[in-house]
Amino acid sequence: MKLQTRIAVATSAFFSAILITASLIIYIQFAEFRKVEFESRLEEKALSSVRLLVNVKEVDKQLLKLIDKNTIHTLYNEKTIIFDNRYKIIYNSADDVVISWKSEDLEELKESKTFLKKQGIYEVYGLYFRSNSEEYFVLVAAEDKYGFRKLLFLRYLLIATCLVGTALVWIFSIYGIRNMLKPLLMFQQKITNISDQNLNMRLEETNSLNEINLMTRAFNQMMNRIENAYMKQQEFTANASHELQTPLARIIMQIENLHEEEIHTEATKNYLDNIKADASEMADLIHSLLLLTKLNNIAQEAFSEIKRIDEVLFDAIQENKLRMPYATIDFSMDESDNYELEIPCNESLLKIAFGNLIKNAWLYSINAHCSIRFSQSKGKLSISFMSTGELLSSNERLLLFQPFMRGKNTHNKPGSGLGLRITQRILAYHNARIAYFSQAQDQNIFKVTISM
Repeated sequence: MKLQTRIAVATSAFFSAILITASLIIYIQFAEFRKVEFESRLEEKALSSVRLLVNVKEVDKQLLKLIDKNTIHTLYNEKTIIFDNRYKIIYNSADDVVISWKSEDLEELKESKTFLKKQGIYEVYGLYFRSNSEEYFVLVAAEDKYGFRKLLFLRYLLIATCLVGTALVWIFSIYGIRNMLKPLLMFQQKITNISDQNLNMRLEETNSLNEINLMTRAFNQMMNRIENAYMKQQEFTANASHELQTPLARIIMQIENLHEEEIHTEATKNYLDNIKADASEMADLIHSLLLLTKLNNIAQEAFSEIKRIDEVLFDAIQENKLRMPYATIDFSMDESDNYELEIPCNESLLKIAFGNLIKNAWLYSINAHCSIRFSQSKGKLSISFMSTGELLSSNERLLLFQPFMRGKNTHNKPGSGLGLRITQRILAYHNARIAYFSQAQDQNIFKVTISM
């Protein structure tokens, strides 16, 4: 799960829990308030009824009933029963409704003075009243229709509020956190695009003191140190390679001059040939290192030449034929009427890349033969270099494009192990890819894919 998703889920769940908890507390508190408020109204009704009946001599039972019916603040469906100390009913307004009671209820009331009980749709309030040494027991029953209606409305309102609020919290959390973390996503995308080809790339800083900007500033400082170290390494490699080329060229020239003298025996000449071969191999290695160093400083935008890829390939073939005249090659193209062969490129670099592939095919084949095949599909041009010879092992394939990698089939073969690495780097600058595979037990294939 992504970080922004985890934060959004955690934040949404937290606020949803708070909202639901707050709604439950509000509902429970309001329900308790309704109960207490209704109990107070029942108590007020019980006291007023018993006082009128007991303390006001002019009020009899019929008059009290009339007063009950015409009271402004009457309770909904209210019924009143008053008992004397012998539990005998002295007043009853519950003519059409039966309010169940027992002597145990009145005894309990005498002990507790008041109680509130639920009886069906009614809430029954009991009151113990004492006046002039006389004891009275009052039961008042009524429906809190309006209180429960308010409570029901509050319940639906809180449920709707929770649902809508939770949905809004989730929506705003997801989009809000996504926008908040957008700079971090851009930071990650820019970092992903940084490679050894654009170490001079820096992330945009602001004057803000937020954590992302501080991380951006620290990253840029780290990139400065990495670029400086990388440039020093590249500079040293370039300088060392350049300085070594001159003495090696003199050594090779002196060996050739020495080889031409007639005073040497055949054995001495063989030694001189071996020394020359080693010196030439060292010169090739230095040249390859220097080329790798130069490749790191070439920008892709510099490839402004428009060349036909097949012409560049043919030039590479001709140059390598001069070095290996005994080698053979054949060329084929899949049937297609819409080949696009012109691409922006650096012609000299592409010749080196194609030349390395052709030379490898000749050197490591059993018959010094290379087959080149063109194919095109979905806007991509593929060039396959095929040769017959010993296949690479699975471990060798994993390290095939690493510097100085040489497989078992290179035994007693010249080379520095940098050719394929250089080829891969050149093709990468041209937005092309190279892959190795085999379709037969003795067939090596290097496939170059170029986006047209």
